[in-house]
Amino acid sequence: MRPSVPVGGVRSPLTFDLMNMVSIDQIKRKLRWGNIVPENGIQTFNGREYSPCILKVQPSDRAWPSIDLHFDGDMRTIDPLGFSHWHGHYDRWSDERRNLIEALRTSRKLVEGKLCLVEELGAAGDYVGGSLLPPDAVPSTISKDVRQFRRVLFNKAPVFEEIDFGCYWEGKHLLVEWKRKEEAEKVWREHGMPIEW
Repeated sequence: MRPSVPVGGVRSPLTFDLMNMVSIDQIKRKLRWGNIVPENGIQTFNGREYSPCILKVQPSDRAWPSIDLHFDGDMRTIDPLGFSHWHGHYDRWSDERRNLIEALRTSRKLVEGKLCLVEELGAAGDYVGGSLLPPDAVPSTISKDVRQFRRVLFNKAPVFEEIDFGCYWEGKHLLVEWKRKEEAEKVWREHGMPIEW
């Protein structure tokens, strides 16, 4: 690997030498979305300063959530991928190219509307958790303190949804979609395992 080259003493996100394999223009083509804005700054984590580069895939309305591709300061590692309140870590592979490919696949599905974020909100409207799902799906398990969903599709206004609690069975700690409960119990029975929720 060749070291990255600073431009004018400051790293330019336009040099974007993620192991010589991707540029902002390539990401625009991969995502089929032209409005991608680099954002640099100094952040602190565990008492240490670092300079990440965040590529923000901007929706047409800036009030709506962007898809944020977080790279380390050397632009060699992508982690995490963020969308609204959700984030996912793409560090499964030792080969950073594979991690990038996985993150870009997820990003493209979000841009194309094949995936959305279903945010789980508590009684005060606070974010409790979220899942990336097909646009018509609901989470198969939710925390008992969830009171409402907020469905977030890229480049669209988020929509609040009431939860159909009749679709969920109440377990000790979670609400489990009836279909998911039946599938899990079938597997447990087939393997002679005790059914414990």
